[in-house]
Amino acid sequence: MPNLKPEARSLYQHILSFIVASPRGAKLRPKLLLKNIMPAERLRKCLDELESRNLIYRDKNSDEIVAVYPFSLLPTSHEVTLYRNGKNAWTGEDKPVGLRVKSRRGRGPTRARQKTFYAMCAIDSMGISFALDADVLICSRCPFCNARIKIEITNRAVSFAEPPRCCVWYQIVEGECISAVNKCPWINFFCSTEHLVAWRSREGVKLGHRMSLAQALDRAEEVFGPRSMVGRALRALRRRTEPVIFRT
Repeated sequence: MPNLKPEARSLYQHILSFIVASPRGAKLRPKLLLKNIMPAERLRKCLDELESRNLIYRDKNSDEIVAVYPFSLLPTSHEVTLYRNGKNAWTGEDKPVGLRVKSRRGRGPTRARQKTFYAMCAIDSMGISFALDADVLICSRCPFCNARIKIEITNRAVSFAEPPRCCVWYQIVEGECISAVNKCPWINFFCSTEHLVAWRSREGVKLGHRMSLAQALDRAEEVFGPRSMVGRALRALRRRTEPVIFRT
C-alpha cells in the first residue's frame, strides 16, 4: 500500500481482519479492541493517517470506527452476501435460491442465516466482490419507491439484476469532502431511470451522473480491485498465516 507507513498498514490489516471475521454490525471501538496493540498516542496517529486516506471513518462523538471502506459497521440499505464456487465464502453453505426462508416458529419469512456485510453505498457493495475476490449477492432498495433491488455478481460481471432496468446514481462533490457523510448516502441503486430522475427532482440533487450497472461495476473495480489499496491489503491478509505484530 503505497504512501502508508508500515505501522498504519499493519493496523489497517488488523482492522480489516476484524471486519471479515466478525458478525454483521459488530462494534469497533479503537480504545477497547486496539488498546493493547500500541501506545494510545501512536494508535491515534495511525488512525488519523488511515482516515486522512479515506480508508476508515470514525464517529466524531463516540470515536467508534463506523466505516472501513467498502464495509459499513452500521446498518445501511446495501446488504452483501459472499459466495465462492456457489457456496457462502465464510460458512460453506450452498447459495440460496431465494433471499428468505420460513421462520421456524411459523411467524412468516425471516432472513436465512448467512455471512452478510453492510456496504457504504451502491459502488461499495459491488466493490466487496473485488476486494474479497468472491461472487456476491446484493440486496438493496430504491430510494424513491423503496422497491427491492437484487443484483448478483459472478466472475466479476453482473449475472442477474431485478428489476432488470435498475441503475446507479453517482454523486459528485466539489472540493474536499468526507465520503461517508457527503457522498455515500447519495450513491444508490434505483429501480429505473425514471425513478432516479424523479428522486433527483424531489431531493434537489444536481451534481452527479447516472451509471449503468456495468459502468458502476467498472468504477467499483477501479476503487476496490486488486490494484487498489483496499484490494492489496485484503490480498496480503489472505496470504498471511502469522498474526500482526506491532512494536511497543
